[in-house]
Amino acid sequence: ADVTYASEAGVVLTTHSHDRSQLLYLSGELTSQAQALVDQYVDLKRPLQIAGTELANQMAQAYGVRLGERYALAVYEGDAIDLMPDHELIVLDESYADDVMEAYSHPEFVDERDVRERMAAGAFIGGFDDAGELTGFIGVHSDGAMGLLEVLPAYRRQGWGEALERAMICDHLVRGWTPWCQVFPSAEASVALQTKLGLRMSAYEFYYVSL
Repeated sequence: ADVTYASEAGVVLTTHSHDRSQLLYLSGELTSQAQALVDQYVDLKRPLQIAGTELANQMAQAYGVRLGERYALAVYEGDAIDLMPDHELIVLDESYADDVMEAYSHPEFVDERDVRERMAAGAFIGGFDDAGELTGFIGVHSDGAMGLLEVLPAYRRQGWGEALERAMICDHLVRGWTPWCQVFPSAEASVALQTKLGLRMSAYEFYYVSL
């Protein structure tokens, strides 16, 4: 992302070149300077990412918005990671878009156009059993976060989720990227997987809101 504005008060505005969206990120305190900048973007319906529960509550009160579920960031800081060669994985193309949309447990977070665009960019990995059936998948959101991890019910508890995320982490490391993802603390299985793979969880909790 390109930083277009930053201040000592903890206000940062970034422009993500890969999807041409703007994300307003806030941390620290809700100063008059911070609120003035937010006011400039209220009518543009930009997503707002807030770091810290106290600041999120201040924003909710100031703008009358309802906070979504809190989440944490998890970051992989290792130099390498082992793959699981006994699980067959390939990069998914757009022909699997319908399968992904049908199987994903949280369709409210994505739409088909986004899925197809991410697949066209080579941002999805799928797992397959010996019969060539799709077992699960993982993708990369437009902001660079790993996500969209889903293992089909018949293949759960067989290591597919771990195999898929290991492969995505490896892909990011090869590209010179820092692997990271957003994790809802209530998703115990996801938290356990990130811990097992050695990702570090952020001390801050985050919230997304649309003003």
